[in-house]
Amino acid sequence: MKIKKLPDDIIVKIAAGEVISGTYNVVKELIENSIDAGADKIRVEIIDGGKSKIVVEDNGDGMSLEEMRIAVKPHTTSKIDKFDDLYSINSFGFRGEALASISEISRMSISSKKENDLTGYEIFYIGGKEVEVKEVTKNKGTKIEVNDLFFNIPARRKFLKSSSSESRKVTDIVEKFILSENIDFEYIRNGKEIYKFYKNDKHTDKIITLFPELKLEDLIEINQNIGWGSIKGFISNPKTTRGNRSAQIFFVNKRYVKEGDLFSVFERSYGEMLDKGRHPYGVLFINVLPDNVDVNVHPQKLEVKFSDQNIIMKDMKNILRENLVEKTKFNLNFEKIEKNQNIENQSDERKRDLVFDNSDYKSKSNFENGYNTSLYNNEGHQEKIHIKEPIKDYGYSNEFFEKKKVNDTISTNFQIENSDSRTNNKRIIGVANTRYLIIEDEDQIIIMDFHAAHERVIFEKLKKQFFTEKRIKKNKLLIPIEIRVSFEEKEEINEHREIINQIGLNFSFENEIMKIETLPLGIKVKNPKAMIREILDTLKLKGIESLEKIHEDALATMACRSAVKTGDDVVGLEKLVSDVFEMKLKTCPHGRPIMMNMPYKKLDDFFGR
Repeated sequence: MKIKKLPDDIIVKIAAGEVISGTYNVVKELIENSIDAGADKIRVEIIDGGKSKIVVEDNGDGMSLEEMRIAVKPHTTSKIDKFDDLYSINSFGFRGEALASISEISRMSISSKKENDLTGYEIFYIGGKEVEVKEVTKNKGTKIEVNDLFFNIPARRKFLKSSSSESRKVTDIVEKFILSENIDFEYIRNGKEIYKFYKNDKHTDKIITLFPELKLEDLIEINQNIGWGSIKGFISNPKTTRGNRSAQIFFVNKRYVKEGDLFSVFERSYGEMLDKGRHPYGVLFINVLPDNVDVNVHPQKLEVKFSDQNIIMKDMKNILRENLVEKTKFNLNFEKIEKNQNIENQSDERKRDLVFDNSDYKSKSNFENGYNTSLYNNEGHQEKIHIKEPIKDYGYSNEFFEKKKVNDTISTNFQIENSDSRTNNKRIIGVANTRYLIIEDEDQIIIMDFHAAHERVIFEKLKKQFFTEKRIKKNKLLIPIEIRVSFEEKEEINEHREIINQIGLNFSFENEIMKIETLPLGIKVKNPKAMIREILDTLKLKGIESLEKIHEDALATMACRSAVKTGDDVVGLEKLVSDVFEMKLKTCPHGRPIMMNMPYKKLDDFFGR
């Protein structure tokens, strides 16, 4: 096969494909150009996910007619003059590829005016060719409009995602710039204003707007200068987490990056504070001298390389760890409760004061019955805990597992469906560490994780309803569960409405408030917000995973969120044990073991009996 030089039009289209893989790349490159031009006001508009139309308008320095014509040629830039400049870059752009690539694969127009020029100009391009130029009256700044992306490369256009999927990607990158820059920012999608922020808006206000599940008290501020630069931003306390890393956002010298080491170091700084499978929130700005970071290591500039990688990563971990340890503290305060005080006679507000799930706070206590304690976090917010009766009062008979009277305990009761069925020759003899059942059998002792067991039993029942009976029985709620969601989440939820309804959740919207009107019959969810967000994460795999796997994962999420947890007061455990053995269950839906066996023979051998 003879080697030959490719024609110029093919070369530029290949180059464009490396820079522009979707509509969000176009938006990212154009916003970066606006920021580099000194803009403090940017307006972004997209239609049809950006496939039909993208507009980015700013009030930056603007360009002359001559500069506009140069700007659309390959490798033209105002950012660098010599090779060494690549290692001391203070701007977003520097390669001079973006406008040339965008113009080659779209119908594009640029209008711009410098502050002291009497008039502005607008140039129209089709497939990289200039077709028209005219004078325009406009204010200082630049407006770029991109229409029909990849119109001249049909094979590439068909790989663009659906309009809703492309829209989400654009929204995601716009949100990164909103977080990183103190500028007036307006974002419009299909004619509807999605975001409007101002340069003086607080950083925490932006974070809470983009992540409406957060509250101000969930955030810990980081503000630390160090020899090589600084680390600033906000991270969540260890108990405010989500099921994936999508809320971990890093900027290096204000440039949004997806650097693997940053994700790893960020989570390692929490150490043992995090529950298994949970991931904290973080919006962090790492600032270093420009000559200590290489931003020219990725076609889309989403990765960087530090000259002192190990030192920076070590310092980052230590700084975050110190802040977490210092600012995640609790103190105890005691308030006497009268012995005859009955929670059922309290007002609803008082009941909320008295009830607190203390399962996440492992502490030893010798306090006697009848004291109410209060947790004070570092923000001064008070949370009530009731010290339960000492375990010695329960004894070791099955009476411990009988249903208690409501006024015998202030903690939340979970009742597993009662039944007269026995556990054959198995007998529950106690609970260890508020999470493990100790079960006596004919030839062995069984230790069962009752959360994992209950989770799997619920999962199997939901699966049977869904796949065998073809419908999940629903319980209509007297008072809908209300969840505030972002605009982006609302669109995702509506897009997957059919699947969400199929798994037992009927809902409606009132503005950005999602109202859950039904739950699967028998399901009691302690944290519906977390459940919905985890189900949404599962639904994002639609098209990658089979529909059956998507349904199974969503049901597993509901089972996990509704199963009893460590520290819960539980009744009906004999029925749970019976179900586990009747169904021959070995693991929870996520693959963790439900129980382990200790044969008496091994115990006898150990003790020399």
